[in-house]
Amino acid sequence: MHLIHWDFLVHLEFSGTQPLYLQLAGAIREKITSHKLPAGLKVPSSRELSAMVHLGRKTILHALDSLVASGHLYSAERKGYFVSDISAPDSNDLNTGLLYQDISTDLPSGRLKSEGELARLYRRHYLKSVNRDYSQLIHTDSFRPFLKSLGNYLNRTRGLSLSQGEFTYGFGNYILLLMVLHALFPHGGRAVIGEPFNPSIVRTFINSGFHLDFIPVTPEGMDTDALEERLLKEVPDVLWLEALGHYPTGAVMSGQRRDHLFRLMQQYSFRVIEGNYESDFTFSGIKNSFLADFPESGTVQLSYLSRLIPTFQLTAIVAAPPELIHRLTQLLQHERNVVFEHAVHSFLSEELLIKLVLRSQKKYHSKLRRIVESSGRQQQLYHSGTGLSLWYEFPHAIDYVKLDQKLKVKGLFMRHIKDYYYGAPPENMLRIGLGKLPVRTITQILKMAHRYKK
Repeated sequence: MHLIHWDFLVHLEFSGTQPLYLQLAGAIREKITSHKLPAGLKVPSSRELSAMVHLGRKTILHALDSLVASGHLYSAERKGYFVSDISAPDSNDLNTGLLYQDISTDLPSGRLKSEGELARLYRRHYLKSVNRDYSQLIHTDSFRPFLKSLGNYLNRTRGLSLSQGEFTYGFGNYILLLMVLHALFPHGGRAVIGEPFNPSIVRTFINSGFHLDFIPVTPEGMDTDALEERLLKEVPDVLWLEALGHYPTGAVMSGQRRDHLFRLMQQYSFRVIEGNYESDFTFSGIKNSFLADFPESGTVQLSYLSRLIPTFQLTAIVAAPPELIHRLTQLLQHERNVVFEHAVHSFLSEELLIKLVLRSQKKYHSKLRRIVESSGRQQQLYHSGTGLSLWYEFPHAIDYVKLDQKLKVKGLFMRHIKDYYYGAPPENMLRIGLGKLPVRTITQILKMAHRYKK
């Protein structure tokens, strides 16, 4: 390989102001945006780069992955990294946050053993199917053993007793929500969402033609008394609910409020779409009381196949009355993939997925416990029933500008609290995800937030 384009790395000098991987990524990015590294150029191997800049291969790969995330590089399986074909952006438009690790990220790292196992299952079943018509492989009726194993899994982990006509799956939870809204309300309508909220959920409702109203979420979940006052003025078409692990707070709805909500639902005749995206952390052999009222309640239940297993994070499950599932099945028919269904069937029937979830769950709960024990000075307002994230209330207003500047020096990125609110946000809240940050880093962030008072 010709390394002439990469000679600049030999003379690269590193300082102590930023993590080494960010400095390396910044140097490469500058050459890409100035067109000194042409599109399609292959990046030297991690061993070659390590020899050039005298950094460990782990640091090298971290830098390259961050450039892939920002769109400056792309990777090809078994071939390596290549320079992307991009136009040099204006310096004022450059989103430097793409090179930083978001402290609110609550998903695992993505490099779990399960991905390799699933990939092997994919290849095995695909090779068995190569003599078939490819269109028949994708556009086919469901693999019935898969539906049976998926139904058993939902019963064991979600407490849902379902017939095969009461659930289906799709790829991408926001896409599936969009289709549910389209199937139920093709002309849009009015929706109620808890605040603080998930910005992606809000965008999905807006893109579906909905006008939104917001109801406060407290440590006991959505404030149903405030909802009842709102219903006296105007009744919505649908309410979005996250009872088990509300995003972004992690609040778990109390049984009293849930009962109140469903009395209001029956009295005022509005739909409830319930997202239980953190179901892995409520995994139990006992049926979950929060879902036991399905399908009699008429709610629509959305969840991931698994929140913790990276391969399955985009696999969304919907459980709903049969007439809605029938409409969704027609919309989703082009997404059916027998290769996927065979592979996941193996995971579910052998209970491998449950074992992996339990292992990851134990790891997260241990991490949460250590953080809570080591951060006694902070007041945790919302006790996360899931363990994926921490939502802290401090006794003082936080200087977000100073905190953000300090975090960026450490290679971290903070999503501002205003992203979760329609109105004026509180000035003393902070969300920290447990997915990728080590315990030591999280406790340091909490101490910094305690120090930087406004």
